[in-house]
Order: sequence, then structure tokens, then C-alpha cells
Amino acid sequence: MKQTLFLIGILFSTLVFTQNQKSIFTNNENNLLKNNRFDKNATHKLDSLIISEHYNSDDVWETKTIQRYTYNSDGTIASSEQFDNNLEEGTSGYTLKHEYTYNSNGNLTMDLEYYWDDETEEWKQGSKEEFTYDINYNLLSKISSSFVNSTSTWKYTDKREYEYNTNNQVITSAYSYWPYNGSEWLYSSKSETIYDDDDKISSIVNYHWDSESSIWNTSSTQIYNYDENEILISTISQNWSIDLNDWSNQYKMEYTYDINQNILQRLMFQWDDGTDLWLNYHKYEYNYDSNGDFVFQSSCSWNNSTSTWNSPYKSVYSYDETLLASESLFYLPVIDEFFDFQYFQEVSAPLEYIYYNYYEDDWHEAEKGECFYSEITSGISNNLELLNDLTLYPNPSNGIINISCSSIEKNHDIAIYNISGKIIKAYNLSDNIQLDLSDYSNGQYFIKYNNGVKTSIVPFIISK
Repeated sequence: MKQTLFLIGILFSTLVFTQNQKSIFTNNENNLLKNNRFDKNATHKLDSLIISEHYNSDDVWETKTIQRYTYNSDGTIASSEQFDNNLEEGTSGYTLKHEYTYNSNGNLTMDLEYYWDDETEEWKQGSKEEFTYDINYNLLSKISSSFVNSTSTWKYTDKREYEYNTNNQVITSAYSYWPYNGSEWLYSSKSETIYDDDDKISSIVNYHWDSESSIWNTSSTQIYNYDENEILISTISQNWSIDLNDWSNQYKMEYTYDINQNILQRLMFQWDDGTDLWLNYHKYEYNYDSNGDFVFQSSCSWNNSTSTWNSPYKSVYSYDETLLASESLFYLPVIDEFFDFQYFQEVSAPLEYIYYNYYEDDWHEAEKGECFYSEITSGISNNLELLNDLTLYPNPSNGIINISCSSIEKNHDIAIYNISGKIIKAYNLSDNIQLDLSDYSNGQYFIKYNNGVKTSIVPFIISK
């Protein structure tokens, strides 16, 4: 699975909660694109996310993927880079890179994806997404393209377009595609969202395009139900039956909350035509810490033969409550086949998540993600006031690190810090040097150098 921090499609086209609800689930792409800056009170930025796999036979964690991030001075993400640690020998390990462009309002206008070519040892353009907005900063369109190497040109692949009501709520979302040898956009599907008098979603109706008759045919709908306090308590998914000329039930999701309106459980049912009953199908349970941060999720499937819940997955999250970081970076993977996308709204910075699989009557660690941060000093820049003449390579490394300096004044001290801020090594920089940190464990570290005028803090990763 490509471990990237980008939007993923979900079964129900939209799940919106009332304003006073604190939800960990949303696919509100429009809001996400408009809120990708650091919180103005942020003190740290996320530099990297290291994803590891656990091997039970040896009881060891092995680094699988490293994601690294750089930032613009206004706090928007400038780039993300993915490094795979388990590729064939002789390859660099680099796999993907994204570069982001914004307009003057801070809205994302382009996401350009590159892939690494080991033969030429360079990044090559692979695909891109372009975004447009209306005067209210609502997302109007997202156009995806792929790069054709043989012609060195961009080719459209698909497009999403949005329409809004006077309250800036999405009322129509249309999907089109560009045929491989085509010359124009062709309709594929669309969704229409209906709101009640309190501006809550009442229903979403989905259509598919019939190219032969050139009409939109109804395909499915989702119905939203609320309690007397306007809290979402259930959604029902139905398909349109041509034979019955009526709606037929498919799935139902019921929600329960704690006193702070955090979701505690989502219970999913599947409709049985034989009995005309809703039958247990899937269950998700959640827990939160005293700050309201999401710390636990389990996923269970109903076993009809034993009439019991199976528990194949669970995940646990931990946070550093002393750190404030960008909301736009809180996109940690979630095990959830129906809602694959998770958005953390808390200000606490996530430090780690661990996925578990259930087999042989016990839980076993499967995957771990570790977040590493660095302090924001004066504004946000890609390398925290990195001096142009100080270079560190390779990064990531196996612990053998080269530091080269071109014109900086010699005989200044440098210090190596671990992620906790503890100095683990100190050197006197008199010339280009090579550091041997191979005895230290995998993770993120920092080299700090001060030339008497300004400080350079360079994050680097050890991955063996």
C-alpha cells in the first residue's frame, strides 16, 4: 500500500457532522485544501514519519518507509518525499516526491508527483493535480493528469467539479474522465447533496451517466438521521432497483458518542432481503484521552457461523501534549475498509501509532508509525535557517554521515541531538568530516551548528 498522506476515497461520498461535534472522520476536501497552514501558535513542525513492520519470528521492527517534509515560510507544506527501505539492492530507495504550489490566499493550486528513476538517478514527473477556487475560496475543480514520457506532455485523466449553495455548502460533485485517445471530457458520475432547514445533510443522491441516452440515471443514495439535539445517529445506504422501480436497502451505520460528542462506536449493518432485517456486519470502536485526542480504534467483523464479533485489527495512538503542530499533517493511516481517511483536529502532536493483527488467540504488532518534530525558531523554512554552505549527506543514512562546508569559518562546534533534545555527540568543525553514528538506533536526529550570527539546525535520519 502506498503510504502517503493524501486524500483517499470512501464508501459514503460525504459524512458531515454538526458544528459542535468533534469528528475524526471527514472527506471534506474543500475545507482541507483551505486549511493546510500551521496553527499560528504552533511551536514545532513535523519533519518525518517513519513506518516500520514488525516481524514476530525475530521480535524486531524493521523500517519500511520514511516520509520527509519541508515547508514554506508561511507554514504551508512545500514538499514531501518518500523513501522505501526494503527495495532491491542497488536501488536508491527513493520512490515518490510531491511538490505543492499555492495561490496568494494559501489555497493549494497544484500537487506535482515525481517518481525516482534509478537508472538516470533523477526525479521524473509522474502525475499532477490542479485545483481552482471561487471567490469564497471554495474548491471548484480538481483536475488530474499524468505525464507521457514518449511525448513529454501532460495528459488529462479525470476531473472533479463542485457547486455550492449560498451557505458555501457543496450541493453537486461531478466526476468526469478523459479517454486515453479522446479529445474531450466525458461524464461518469455525480452526487447531489440535500440539506434540511438546519443546514445539516438530509441525503445524498448519486447518479451515473448513460452515454447512449445522454441522461443521468439514479444509482444510490445515503440518508442521514439525527436526534433531537441535531446529532447524527445513523446513515442508511440504498441502491436504486430498476426491477422494483424503488430503493433497496444496502447498509446502515449507527453512531454512539461520549459526553463530549466524540464517536465511541460505529455499528454497521447489512440488509437481508430474505428476512427483511438489518443484520450485524461490521463494528468500529474508539477511545480518547483526557484531552479528547483519539488514542484507540478497533475493527470487528460479524461471524455469522458463530454469531460473534471477530477482532482482526486494532490501532493505538500516542501524542506529545506539549507540542502544537500543523493540523494539515495529522493524516495517519487508519484501518477502516469503509472510511479509509482520517483527519485529526486536535492540537496535540501525534508521536506514534501501532497497528495490531489478531491471530492465534492473541494480538500481534504489525506496523508502527513514528512522528519526528523539530522546533520552529523564526518563521518556518525548509531547513530552519540552514546555512547555504553546510551540507549533510546521505540523508537518510546507515549512520555514516558526511558533513561538508565550503566557506564557513572553521573551528566552530557542532552538536548532535536525539529526538528528545539530548546531546549525544559534540565535535569541532575544522574541515569536512565524516561522522560514525552507526551505533545509534534508527530514528531522527539533529545537527546544530552556530557560527556566531545564526544557528543552523539540520534534521537527519538513521535507517539501517
